[in-house]
Amino acid sequence: MQRKILMVFAVLVIVIAGGVIWVVSANPNEVSAPLIPKEKLQQYGYVQIDEEETDKKISDFPEVILIQHLVVYENSRVREDIKRKTLGMVDKSVMLFFAVKADIAPDLDNLPLVKDYVMKEAEKTAKEYFEQELKKYGLTNIQLVEEREIIVNTGETAKVFVYSAEYEIPPISFDLTHDRTISLEAGSLKVTGVLAIWHHGDYIMLAGGAYPGENYVKTFRERITEAIEVTVNINLGLQPEKYEKEIMDLIKSTE
Repeated sequence: MQRKILMVFAVLVIVIAGGVIWVVSANPNEVSAPLIPKEKLQQYGYVQIDEEETDKKISDFPEVILIQHLVVYENSRVREDIKRKTLGMVDKSVMLFFAVKADIAPDLDNLPLVKDYVMKEAEKTAKEYFEQELKKYGLTNIQLVEEREIIVNTGETAKVFVYSAEYEIPPISFDLTHDRTISLEAGSLKVTGVLAIWHHGDYIMLAGGAYPGENYVKTFRERITEAIEVTVNINLGLQPEKYEKEIMDLIKSTE
């Protein structure tokens, strides 16, 4: 999501086994961006908001370089819909998708012990940074609630980590009369985070996102005078099951 995601794999280059330090040398070539089908991104309403490739030198002797390519997308359709329905007062990234492709050489398939270590460290570190990134986007009460496996479209098995979180919606206010404003404490919106990690050829792949985990439906009653009571009904029309399908489809389609 941001630069810290790019650091997810920086700890994966030194393996200590039997008192011997093995260094996984990196290939100092460019890493292509993770491939996500453009037609799916367009269909679901995602637009790219960030892309970055970094070369990070881990060691001078021997020289070790780790190369990573990050892409981040936002669901602009959902954002604009929420903004419109809340009179412009909620204008935040509430639905995101990202993917990271990292290159490590030699081929991990030829080094099974190193591969196992790298994947375990990638899993641990990716979870830590994913949680930090959710916090950066204003999410609170972040909890890991489920672990499972899926088969991505390229045939590999990916580990999936599902999180629950909350997004505090700012107060929604509007003018009732020229001298009277109603301010509603909107509370929080449940958000679901999904993180997947797998090994594809010479690469380690990381993909995931966050999306509204429930619809937002609230009824507010405000007494204006002893004779007037105003009722405000809010229904954002969010579709968690639809969003989950879209995120999982994008994750499985990433390569």
